[in-house]
Formats: sequence, C-alpha cells, structure tokens
Amino acid sequence: MKSNRPLIFGWILVILALSPILWSGLYSDDLTNFLVQKSDRDQSLGHVWHYIQINLTHGQLTGRFTPGTYFFMCFYYWLSASVLGYKILLFSLSLFAVFCFTRLLISLGFRSWVPVALLLYCGMVQFYINFHDPFTSLHGMYPTIFILIIGSVLCFNDFLTSRRLAPLIASIFLTMLCLFYSESGVIVYMLIFVLLLMDNTRNLLSKALLCLPYIVVLLFYLVVYMYVRSHSVMQYSGVSVNFKTADFLNTLHIQLYATRPLAGFFDMLHRKKIIWDQLSIFWPLVAVIIVMFCFLMRYLVWGNLQTTIQPRKRITALAIGFILFIVPALPIALSSKYQQELHFGIGYLPVYIQNFGLAIIFLVIIEFLLSWLSAYKAIAGSLLSVLFLSFFILSFLRNTYWVSELNRDTFIPATYMYKSLKNDILNECPANSVIVIGSDYMWRDHYPYDQLFDNLFDKHFKVVMSDQFHGVNATDGRDYYLLMHDKNTQQTTLYKLGPNEDKQLIKKVDYPAEEVSNYFKLIYTSLR
Repeated sequence: MKSNRPLIFGWILVILALSPILWSGLYSDDLTNFLVQKSDRDQSLGHVWHYIQINLTHGQLTGRFTPGTYFFMCFYYWLSASVLGYKILLFSLSLFAVFCFTRLLISLGFRSWVPVALLLYCGMVQFYINFHDPFTSLHGMYPTIFILIIGSVLCFNDFLTSRRLAPLIASIFLTMLCLFYSESGVIVYMLIFVLLLMDNTRNLLSKALLCLPYIVVLLFYLVVYMYVRSHSVMQYSGVSVNFKTADFLNTLHIQLYATRPLAGFFDMLHRKKIIWDQLSIFWPLVAVIIVMFCFLMRYLVWGNLQTTIQPRKRITALAIGFILFIVPALPIALSSKYQQELHFGIGYLPVYIQNFGLAIIFLVIIEFLLSWLSAYKAIAGSLLSVLFLSFFILSFLRNTYWVSELNRDTFIPATYMYKSLKNDILNECPANSVIVIGSDYMWRDHYPYDQLFDNLFDKHFKVVMSDQFHGVNATDGRDYYLLMHDKNTQQTTLYKLGPNEDKQLIKKVDYPAEEVSNYFKLIYTSLR
C-alpha cells in the first residue's frame, strides 16, 4: 500500500483538477443538441437512430465525415437523464483518458514516473468554455478519440511484446474506429509507426507486412471520405483549407501556445479581484490540492525515482510526445475557419490531446535533467513540482471562474427558457403562428427552435430570430408572438405583436429567486 501512495495522491489531484466539469452546464453545441434530443417524447434507445440519421445527413451535406462522432453523441445524450448525469459521463471519460495516458507511460518504461506525469498534466488542464471546450462539452468527443487512439497503440504494443494475434486484431479494429470517429484518428498511424520503427526484434519485411492491414483500413477510409467530400452541397469553412504560409504558421503558433500552462490565464486578468473572489469560494478544494501535493512530495521522494530509463525508451517517449503535441494542431492551422476565429489564449478542441503530448515532453526532459543533476535531484525536483502546483492552482481557479460565468450568462437562462416551453408557455398560440425569439441563448438560428417546438408541441410554428424580424405582416393571416427571457430576473414572457409593433402581454413565467440560486437543484433536474 505504501508504494502505491504517490499514485493515489496523484490521482486525487487529477480528480480535483477535472472536478469543475461536474458543476459546469451545457455550453456550445451541447446546449442545442442535448435539449433538442431530450425534448423528444420518445426516449427509447431505438429512437436514438433518428437523431443519428439527422446528424449523418447534415455531415454528408457539409462534407464533415465523422460518423462515429454522431453515434457516440446521440448515445451519450440518451444515457444521461439530467445535465448532471451527462457531466458525470464526461468526467468519467476524462478520467479514463488519463488512465489510458498512464498505461501508455508504463508501456514506455516510465512506471515510477506516473505520479509526476499526473502532476504535470494537472498543471495544464485549462477549460476553453468561452469558445469550444473538449472537457465540459462537445459530447466527450476528444476524450473518446484519445481513448480510442491510445487503446489502439497499447494493443499494438502488446502484440509487439507478446506476439499474440488478438491484440493486433483489436488494434486494427480500434484504428478503424479512430478514423471514422474523427480526422484526428490519423494520429494513431504515426504512433504505431514510431513503435514499429523502434522495435529491434523484427526485420524490415516483417515490419512491412505488419503495416499492410493498417494501410488497407486507411485506403478504405480515404475512398469513403473523398466520396463524401465530393458529394457535399454546402460550403463549411471548417473543412475548407487555406495553404497560405503566414496564416498557417500564425494559427499553428496560437494552437500550440494554447496548450502551455496558464496560456488561458491572461484572458481574465483584466477583471479585478477574480482570483481572490474564486479563492474565497473554492478555498476548501485548493486546500485539499495543497495537502495532497504535500503528501505526494512526502512519499514520492525525488531522490529514489528511477532515473535509468533506457535512451531508446526516452527517444520513443519523446517522439510520441511531439506527435501528440504537434500533429493534432496541424488540421486546425490549415482550416480557413479557425485561421479567422482563434486568437492567443484560446485553443480549439485538439488541445485536449496536445495536453498529454506536452506532459510527456516535459516528463522526458525532467527525467533526463534529474538524471544529469543527480546530486541535486531532490532540490530540482521539488522546485519543478512547486512550479507545476502553482500552474495547477491558478488554472483551477480560472476554470471555476469560467464555469460560473457561463452558467450565469448562458446555461441557466437557456435552461429556464426551456423549462418555460415545457410548461406550455406557447399553449395559447395557434398553429402556424410566427414566434419571434427575442432573447437567444442557444445558437442564433431558428433551426434549433424549430426542432424544439416540433418535439414539445402538437402544432407547428414558424420561428424567426429578432434580428431577422421585419415586422408584422397583417395580410398573411398569421398571429405574431414575441418570446423573451430576462436572465437578470429569470422571467420568461410571451407577448402578442400587433401591426404597429405594439406588444400585448399574454403570459409570464417567474422562477423564484431561491430556485434560481440553487444551481445544483437545476442540474439534478431531469430535462426529459
């Protein structure tokens, strides 16, 4: 038990680092997709296929060929009865992704260094929920793809050492899942190539034969992918490529910069006393983090760490670290969409994978330095640990800040507006009425509301966003209504609009202050 204490304390730190996921709300695409699927009266597993088909059709139209993503997304939503249930699922996926990361390190010969790697990882966990965040939203897309990638690599490595056929078959199958889940799945090929290259037990012919099934899978994927892209009818900027060198290098720099510790910390320095305010709320968790760190340092004993890692294993680990750190950023750097949207301090979804890559790079460098500075292992190791503990605490406070901000500004008002719809605020509106959305917390588009209203009501409405509303057309025979939600009072109101833009109050739904403040009650509540 004593030998496992460093690992236990390291895992407690990881749990604390990821814990803000549990009280985060619905953000980004999740806010729309989750509510739309949960508003459907048919919640059977069989009906999940209906939503998978909708997303597959949309993906084919835009040329975004990631069918595995749609399957997992709809299935994860179906599994979750409430927002909290969904967040527990995302939290569990991230923990399992870290577990796969530790298994990878062990397979590379860094078993005794796993607690150190966990601390390094904690220092780099940064949420980007003010943009798109892979930790708290996007249906666990990147935790899932990382698990699939590392699972395939671990199975292949098991085959190399055991020569059993079952791990090889499992690796090929997981590789196929990676490709059809996300374009990031191609990373698995580079990682497998590194392992094969560093394997000195096989000749060149044997290595080439091992590559054949993986090449067949890749060719099959490329044929299907090119077919879908060639038949897309909508121009989605996320899949359009800009090869201009300056734009590429600038976006690549931004994406790589976003991975480094505290890269996103400076986006909140302009707000006074934020750190102190967050510390006053979350000081018990920060205190636990510091205590766990002290126990980790007490039992880790830097001087007893194994610093005799074979040079060949160091090189393998470093190569894998650089692949995980750099390669996921390349498609983002080439994308026209993200060349325009990203700026310093904000990273896109692949930072999830890049965090693990950078942690491996730091780990190899630290292991090498401590073996070189053998006389100063304890001092150097302690200083590095305190440095990453500081990164960890500041990033943790930043993450809790953004969770609180986005809950108040987006998730809570969107949820109460949704609850108003569930409570039949539009009951008095006749079929084919025009509903003008006066306050939007979802997607700035009528499409999600079309789906929500079709799921919730037995009559059809025409939905118009307020910025696209050009006034009441008195000759079309329709009734016009304005639906608004005030996030300051948590009050939803429905007005009937007249020809002269006059408003007549039809219905008002108030949510009591104590219910608004009880956030945990809100996320426990089923949205079905």
